[in-house]
Amino acid sequence: MPKVPRRQVVIKVGGEEGGSGGEEERGGEEEEEGAKKASGGRALRTCGVGGCVYRTKLTSNLKQHKAVHHGIDIVWHDCPELGCECKAKAKSDVKRHRADVHDIGVTWHECPEPNCSQKAKVKSSIKQHRAYVHGIGVSWQACTELGCEYKAKLEGDLKKHRAAVHDIDVLWWFCDYEGCEYRAKSNGGISKHKANVHNIGVKWHQCPHCDYKAKTNGQITLHKANKHNIGVQWHQCPHCDYKAKQSCHFTDHIKRRHNMGVVKWKPCPECDYKAKTNSEITTHKTRKHDVSVQWKQCADCDYMTKTNSYLTTRIKRHHTSD
Repeated sequence: MPKVPRRQVVIKVGGEEGGSGGEEERGGEEEEEGAKKASGGRALRTCGVGGCVYRTKLTSNLKQHKAVHHGIDIVWHDCPELGCECKAKAKSDVKRHRADVHDIGVTWHECPEPNCSQKAKVKSSIKQHRAYVHGIGVSWQACTELGCEYKAKLEGDLKKHRAAVHDIDVLWWFCDYEGCEYRAKSNGGISKHKANVHNIGVKWHQCPHCDYKAKTNGQITLHKANKHNIGVQWHQCPHCDYKAKQSCHFTDHIKRRHNMGVVKWKPCPECDYKAKTNSEITTHKTRKHDVSVQWKQCADCDYMTKTNSYLTTRIKRHHTSD
């Protein structure tokens, strides 16, 4: 939704000797009129909570936005399915949950391309699939930030990139667990946080080749690639012999070893430390400032540590027989 620039009109009344000699400022009327024109004749409503730039035509949308993103006047909606404890701040989220988890109210959308059997529960997923797999409907969207070479096939991906990397037009999502102050830039980030930290909404996924299980399909995919060499897609560095099974490891290598692809330095909010990746900042804050510490307990002794790597090293050195 385009933002309407605020204009202020100053009308002088009188000014001559014997006149009123005052000034009357008018600005709200022109701003309101411009907003109505931009939104098809309906005035836009701005959130404004904590400097939030969200705008909408409908009061109901604004109310839902404030409940979901700012925790104001929340009305919880429960999943009606037997034994399910899921609840959400919006009815649409419950509807999606019932379709995704319980297969209720599902309208399958099929890919129309020849010899393609892809189908999805959400129409936008088919659009994304056609763009990424078949190259149909692609309109490359380039990031306009200085020095950034990122481009995406879909406008939504560019929007997510600008929020995640450049902190532009970020709509924060807050964890609703009592006493938790965690926030994320996407609802998916909140769901992962609640599953990993609070064990809420966890659906365990089992590796078909061993006893390993994880809270997400993505973790199972990574595990199968790392441990069983299944579905591995190697990422080869063009500047040296390094290669990685995960694109994130490849990207970190490029940034750290070759100083390429660094959009901007990430500063630590607690001290003067800065790093090239968000993961390095998170690790630094955990180790040096005790921020968001999740203690790891050794199953064979009383040893505790802040990082998985230290725990793994401890187990190998003290509890693994040769």
